Amino acid sequence: MKSIVMQKILYLTTFSDDEYIVKALKIGTKGYILKQNFECIVPALKTVMKGQTVFGDEVINKLPVLMKKHHILIMKKIRDQ
Repeated sequence: MKSIVMQKILYLTTFSDDEYIVKALKIGTKGYILKQNFECIVPALKTVMKGQTVFGDEVINKLPVLMKKHHILIMKKIRDQ
């Protein structure tokens, strides 16, 4: 049996666009923070290395809307099939 390596991906980016956040979540990222928050970079890396998740405030504030929007798009695709 092949061993499965759990990836610990932390997005460190300047982009807070919805499409980038959604793509990152779809691939199972453990974190998404903006480079402008330089004081959060080292703590975020440590958090992700422990297997926990970390998201910047900008992302956290968008999550409820993005999750709802994404859910609606999925349901629409299912109905259209």
